[in-house]
Amino acid sequence: MNSWSQIPELVQAGLMGIEVHHPDHGSKAVEQAREAAARYGLMRTGGSDYHGRNGSTEAAGARSILVEEAGERVMELFGREKGLT
Repeated sequence: MNSWSQIPELVQAGLMGIEVHHPDHGSKAVEQAREAAARYGLMRTGGSDYHGRNGSTEAAGARSILVEEAGERVMELFGREKGLT
């Protein structure tokens, strides 16, 4: 949605993560999302819940992210959520 300029405001409102890998992301968008994650300390996620766009073929699980890329923030979140660790 090209809403990169809204990220600082969203972080202040409590944003904790950003979807780096999404079927609609080209290499430029992936890099922008990675840079935003690094700059604002956000968790990086993959689009595992993607279900297609505007009636297109569903693509659940079409993109994923390695644990190493998701980072420490994901484990911190799991540690705070009862039953996720």
